[in-house]
Amino acid sequence: MTKQEFISELRKRLSGLPPCAVEEQISFYVEIIEDKIEDGTEEEKAVSEMGSVDYIASQIIEETPFTKIAFEKIKPKSNYKGLKTALIIIGSPVWVSLAIALFAILLSLYIVGIALAVSLWAIEVSVWACAIAGVIGAIIFLIQGYFVTALALLGLALVCVGVSILGIFVTKKASKWLVSLVSLIFSAMKKSFAKKGVAL
Repeated sequence: MTKQEFISELRKRLSGLPPCAVEEQISFYVEIIEDKIEDGTEEEKAVSEMGSVDYIASQIIEETPFTKIAFEKIKPKSNYKGLKTALIIIGSPVWVSLAIALFAILLSLYIVGIALAVSLWAIEVSVWACAIAGVIGAIIFLIQGYFVTALALLGLALVCVGVSILGIFVTKKASKWLVSLVSLIFSAMKKSFAKKGVAL
Protein backbone atom coordinates (compact mmCIF):
# COMPACT_ATOMS: atom_id res chain seq x y z
CA MET A 1 0.00 0.00 0.00
CA THR A 2 1.34 3.44 -0.92
CA LYS A 3 1.29 6.45 1.35
CA GLN A 4 -1.55 7.99 -0.68
CA GLU A 5 -3.65 4.81 -0.48
CA PHE A 6 -3.05 4.63 3.27
CA ILE A 7 -4.12 8.26 3.76
CA SER A 8 -7.18 7.78 1.56
CA GLU A 9 -8.27 4.64 3.45
CA LEU A 10 -7.69 6.25 6.83
CA ARG A 11 -9.61 9.39 5.82
CA LYS A 12 -12.53 7.23 4.63
CA ARG A 13 -12.69 5.29 7.91
CA LEU A 14 -12.51 8.48 9.99
CA SER A 15 -15.23 10.27 8.01
CA GLY A 16 -17.57 10.25 11.03
CA LEU A 17 -15.18 12.41 13.08
CA PRO A 18 -14.91 16.20 12.99
CA PRO A 19 -12.80 17.33 9.97
CA CYS A 20 -10.22 19.10 12.15
CA ALA A 21 -9.66 15.89 14.18
CA VAL A 22 -9.35 13.85 10.95
CA GLU A 23 -6.78 16.27 9.49
CA GLU A 24 -4.80 16.25 12.72
CA GLN A 25 -4.58 12.45 12.69
CA ILE A 26 -3.77 12.32 8.96
CA SER A 27 -0.95 14.86 9.45
CA PHE A 28 0.42 12.82 12.34
CA TYR A 29 0.60 9.59 10.31
CA VAL A 30 1.89 11.34 7.16
CA GLU A 31 4.73 12.82 9.22
CA ILE A 32 5.65 9.41 10.65
CA ILE A 33 5.65 7.79 7.19
CA GLU A 34 7.70 10.63 5.68
CA ASP A 35 10.25 10.40 8.52
CA LYS A 36 10.65 6.67 7.83
CA ILE A 37 11.08 7.32 4.10
CA GLU A 38 13.71 10.00 4.83
CA ASP A 39 15.57 7.44 6.98
CA GLY A 40 15.82 5.16 3.94
CA THR A 41 12.79 2.88 4.33
CA GLU A 42 10.85 2.14 1.15
CA GLU A 43 7.43 3.79 0.97
CA GLU A 44 5.40 0.55 1.01
CA LYS A 45 7.43 -0.86 3.90
CA ALA A 46 7.08 2.40 5.85
CA VAL A 47 3.31 2.23 5.35
CA SER A 48 3.11 -1.46 6.32
CA GLU A 49 5.03 -0.70 9.53
CA MET A 50 2.16 1.59 10.54
CA GLY A 51 -0.11 -1.44 10.95
CA SER A 52 -3.66 -2.08 9.81
CA VAL A 53 -5.73 0.95 8.77
CA ASP A 54 -8.75 -0.67 10.46
CA TYR A 55 -6.89 -0.96 13.74
CA ILE A 56 -5.55 2.61 13.58
CA ALA A 57 -9.00 4.02 12.76
CA SER A 58 -10.55 1.93 15.53
CA GLN A 59 -8.04 3.29 18.07
CA ILE A 60 -8.58 6.89 16.96
CA ILE A 61 -12.39 6.53 17.23
CA GLU A 62 -11.96 4.87 20.64
CA GLU A 63 -9.93 7.84 21.91
CA THR A 64 -12.29 10.49 20.49
CA PRO A 65 -14.87 11.71 23.01
CA PHE A 66 -18.43 10.60 22.23
CA THR A 67 -19.69 14.21 22.36
CA LYS A 68 -17.36 15.27 19.50
CA ILE A 69 -18.71 12.47 17.32
CA ALA A 70 -22.33 13.28 18.22
CA PHE A 71 -21.96 17.00 17.45
CA GLU A 72 -20.31 16.19 14.13
CA LYS A 73 -23.25 13.96 13.20
CA ILE A 74 -25.93 16.58 13.90
CA LYS A 75 -24.05 19.44 12.24
CA PRO A 76 -25.52 20.58 8.90
CA LYS A 77 -23.24 19.61 5.98
CA SER A 78 -24.87 21.17 2.94
CA ASN A 79 -25.93 24.53 1.52
CA TYR A 80 -29.28 24.34 3.30
CA LYS A 81 -27.74 25.23 6.65
CA GLY A 82 -30.55 27.58 7.68
CA LEU A 83 -33.28 25.06 6.86
CA LYS A 84 -31.41 22.20 8.49
CA THR A 85 -30.69 24.30 11.57
CA ALA A 86 -34.40 25.13 11.80
CA LEU A 87 -35.27 21.43 11.42
CA ILE A 88 -32.77 20.51 14.12
CA ILE A 89 -34.33 23.06 16.46
CA ILE A 90 -37.89 21.97 15.62
CA GLY A 91 -36.94 18.30 15.95
CA SER A 92 -34.99 18.88 19.17
CA PRO A 93 -37.76 17.46 21.39
CA VAL A 94 -37.26 14.15 19.55
CA TRP A 95 -33.48 13.98 19.18
CA VAL A 96 -32.73 15.49 22.60
CA SER A 97 -35.03 12.85 24.14
CA LEU A 98 -33.27 10.14 22.14
CA ALA A 99 -29.85 11.46 23.19
CA ILE A 100 -30.92 11.50 26.84
CA ALA A 101 -32.33 7.97 26.47
CA LEU A 102 -29.06 6.75 24.89
CA PHE A 103 -27.06 8.37 27.70
CA ALA A 104 -29.39 6.78 30.28
CA ILE A 105 -28.96 3.35 28.67
CA LEU A 106 -25.16 3.67 28.66
CA LEU A 107 -25.14 4.92 32.24
CA SER A 108 -27.45 2.11 33.37
CA LEU A 109 -25.21 -0.46 31.65
CA TYR A 110 -22.23 0.84 33.60
CA ILE A 111 -24.21 0.89 36.85
CA VAL A 112 -25.58 -2.64 36.33
CA GLY A 113 -22.10 -3.97 35.51
CA ILE A 114 -20.57 -2.33 38.57
CA ALA A 115 -23.51 -3.38 40.79
CA LEU A 116 -23.18 -7.02 39.69
CA ALA A 117 -19.43 -6.97 40.35
CA VAL A 118 -19.97 -5.38 43.79
CA SER A 119 -22.71 -7.92 44.58
CA LEU A 120 -20.38 -10.81 43.73
CA TRP A 121 -17.73 -9.41 46.08
CA ALA A 122 -20.38 -8.83 48.79
CA ILE A 123 -21.38 -12.51 48.56
CA GLU A 124 -17.72 -13.49 48.80
CA VAL A 125 -17.22 -11.34 51.92
CA SER A 126 -20.40 -12.69 53.54
CA VAL A 127 -19.27 -16.30 53.01
CA TRP A 128 -15.92 -15.46 54.66
CA ALA A 129 -17.84 -13.81 57.52
CA CYS A 130 -19.90 -17.01 57.93
CA ALA A 131 -16.68 -19.04 58.09
CA ILE A 132 -15.23 -16.77 60.79
CA ALA A 133 -18.54 -16.76 62.73
CA GLY A 134 -18.62 -20.58 62.49
CA VAL A 135 -15.13 -20.90 63.99
CA ILE A 136 -15.98 -18.44 66.79
CA GLY A 137 -19.28 -20.26 67.46
CA ALA A 138 -17.51 -23.62 67.51
CA ILE A 139 -15.03 -22.33 70.10
CA ILE A 140 -17.86 -20.95 72.27
CA PHE A 141 -19.86 -24.20 72.11
CA LEU A 142 -16.69 -26.22 72.80
CA ILE A 143 -16.01 -24.17 75.95
CA GLN A 144 -19.63 -24.72 77.07
CA GLY A 145 -19.28 -28.46 76.53
CA TYR A 146 -21.47 -28.91 73.44
CA PHE A 147 -18.97 -31.00 71.45
CA VAL A 148 -21.37 -32.19 68.70
CA THR A 149 -22.66 -28.66 68.03
CA ALA A 150 -19.09 -27.30 68.07
CA LEU A 151 -17.99 -30.00 65.60
CA ALA A 152 -20.96 -29.27 63.31
CA LEU A 153 -20.22 -25.52 63.34
CA LEU A 154 -16.54 -26.17 62.66
CA GLY A 155 -17.50 -28.40 59.70
CA LEU A 156 -19.78 -25.67 58.30
CA ALA A 157 -17.01 -23.12 58.79
CA LEU A 158 -14.60 -25.31 56.80
CA VAL A 159 -17.19 -25.70 54.03
CA CYS A 160 -17.56 -21.88 53.94
CA VAL A 161 -13.76 -21.49 53.73
CA GLY A 162 -13.65 -23.93 50.79
CA VAL A 163 -16.50 -22.15 49.00
CA SER A 164 -14.82 -18.79 49.66
CA ILE A 165 -11.49 -19.89 48.22
CA LEU A 166 -13.20 -21.18 45.09
CA GLY A 167 -15.38 -18.05 45.04
CA ILE A 168 -12.38 -15.71 44.93
CA PHE A 169 -11.31 -17.06 41.54
CA VAL A 170 -14.85 -17.11 40.17
CA THR A 171 -15.61 -13.60 41.47
CA LYS A 172 -12.38 -12.15 40.03
CA LYS A 173 -13.06 -13.67 36.60
CA ALA A 174 -16.73 -12.65 36.62
CA SER A 175 -15.90 -9.07 37.71
CA LYS A 176 -13.31 -8.65 34.93
CA TRP A 177 -15.72 -10.16 32.42
CA LEU A 178 -18.57 -7.81 33.46
CA VAL A 179 -16.38 -4.70 33.29
CA SER A 180 -14.94 -5.69 29.88
CA LEU A 181 -18.43 -6.54 28.56
CA VAL A 182 -19.81 -3.13 29.53
CA SER A 183 -16.75 -1.40 28.00
CA LEU A 184 -17.12 -3.48 24.83
CA ILE A 185 -20.82 -2.58 24.46
CA PHE A 186 -20.07 1.13 24.94
CA SER A 187 -17.16 0.97 22.49
CA ALA A 188 -19.29 -0.84 19.87
CA MET A 189 -22.08 1.74 20.19
CA LYS A 190 -19.57 4.57 19.87
CA LYS A 191 -17.95 3.06 16.74
CA SER A 192 -21.35 2.36 15.21
CA PHE A 193 -22.42 5.96 15.82
CA ALA A 194 -19.16 7.26 14.34
CA LYS A 195 -19.66 5.19 11.16
CA LYS A 196 -23.40 5.67 10.62
CA GLY A 197 -24.79 8.33 12.91
CA VAL A 198 -27.48 10.74 11.81
CA ALA A 199 -25.58 12.97 9.44
CA LEU A 200 -27.71 15.68 7.90
